[in-house]
Amino acid sequence: MGVIWDLCSGLGGFSEAFAQAGWTVIRIDNSKLVQHVPFTLDLDVRQWADWADDLPKPDVIVASPPCVEFSNGFHGPRPTALREGIHFEPDMSIVIACRDIIETFKPKYWVIENVAGAIKFFQEEIGFWSQKIGPLFLWGNFPRIILPPDYTYTKAGQDVWSTDPLRANKKAYIPFEVSFHLLYGIKTQRTLEEYI
Repeated sequence: MGVIWDLCSGLGGFSEAFAQAGWTVIRIDNSKLVQHVPFTLDLDVRQWADWADDLPKPDVIVASPPCVEFSNGFHGPRPTALREGIHFEPDMSIVIACRDIIETFKPKYWVIENVAGAIKFFQEEIGFWSQKIGPLFLWGNFPRIILPPDYTYTKAGQDVWSTDPLRANKKAYIPFEVSFHLLYGIKTQRTLEEYI
């Protein structure tokens, strides 16, 4: 067992397999809509220096910064700006905070997830992405997530016109299979350093 920090955790999908396996799960999200999710603390990742030292040191950090400013989808500020020929720079403060937390606490494994539209913006701050699963792009230091050959990625909450206040969180939910196979890889895959 270990400790996992799930930054920008939303509905907690990224860390759910770890929770079910008995890990200490600390979910960080300042949205009032998701405070009912178990293990969620109402904290802002950008203010991490105020709270991070009070938490158990993480063995794993996963993060899913909000994707709305990076999405190539029809809605949101970026596609609108592109259509109108306006230069648009997304707010990178949450991504930079996640990177700074990882650099400070140096967990053995870390993963930052986002969409294809984030690639050019993330590259400058955290480098090239490491793995792609469906529409998910993953940056970090983690064992390859190997899903069953018959696995088909499906996104929850496809009703883009829904009035459900959790619609965005449901669309951004990381499938349990991704969390489970990340945990499985961490438990079973070994690095060369472990044999030295």
